Amino acid sequence: NDIAEEYIRVAGYDRIPATLFAYSQAIKSEWDEKLVFVNKAKKALAALGLYECVTYSFTTPKFKELLRLKEDDFRRETVELMNPLGEQVSVMRTTLIHSMLETVALNLSRFNKEGALFEVGRVYYPREKSLPSEKEMLCVALFGDEDFFTLKGVIENLFKALGAKLEVKKKVYTHLHDGKSAAIECKGVEVGSMGELHPLVQKNYDINKKVYIAEISLEDLMPLCEGKITFEEFSRYPEVERDLALVVDKDLEAGSIVSKIMNAGIPFIRSCEVFDVFESVQIGEGKKSVALRFRLVSFEKTLTDGEINSSMESILKLTEKEFGAKLRD
Repeated sequence: NDIAEEYIRVAGYDRIPATLFAYSQAIKSEWDEKLVFVNKAKKALAALGLYECVTYSFTTPKFKELLRLKEDDFRRETVELMNPLGEQVSVMRTTLIHSMLETVALNLSRFNKEGALFEVGRVYYPREKSLPSEKEMLCVALFGDEDFFTLKGVIENLFKALGAKLEVKKKVYTHLHDGKSAAIECKGVEVGSMGELHPLVQKNYDINKKVYIAEISLEDLMPLCEGKITFEEFSRYPEVERDLALVVDKDLEAGSIVSKIMNAGIPFIRSCEVFDVFESVQIGEGKKSVALRFRLVSFEKTLTDGEINSSMESILKLTEKEFGAKLRD
């Protein structure tokens, strides 16, 4: 080979015809479906102004106490390294939340008083007589002058980009603030959690600002996504907007009202959204006012006042029957 190389060098590489190996063949290269999905999620979050961070898969076993995980929480079962460099990197992580909070705490200590971060990475769960199972996860954190609804908006836009329908259900998590936490669901399957960081957890990480954090299993979310974004035809006839303010029980989730109305098959209802939630002594103890905005349209004709009023009456009857709702004076 050395002689051949010297000969070719002297003769000139340009005089050697280009040929494939005897047993070579052309193959079509395609992106892995999971990788495409993960990259789509990253691009969507970057487009929303979030910055990606990358942390180690090794972590400290103390994260269980720092996050106030319950004794029966499956994330307490970790894969331990046989020869770790130190206790701080002695186990494989089972959640991205711990490393994300360390990143937030580091930024705040460096006088970065606000930020929006995300990380996509794997977590590891032990299995008997087998290699650990791995799961692709996503963690989002907002800190500074943010609130729960800013975080919810980020998750809504992410789901929209991935072709998934977001469902938010009230649920308590030990690492999140009571009453300011929720489960993230898609087609009735829980795929993550989100909310304001619990004050005790905030103290454990020496964080002096409110943090809103979400963790989503991309592994569980991917098969629930429709993938394709469909276009709905516009009506050539004008849309009509109507508002209703309903008095309901304080503990009733506004999302359940919207879901019930949209699934009731009431004619001409195009969309329903909550634009205000209000509580006061005048409304009544244990009650709240939920203001809803409806868009009504027909694809066949311009709606008359009678048809619009009929649809609104149907909504009032439905909500009164299902939730005991009353029209606010």
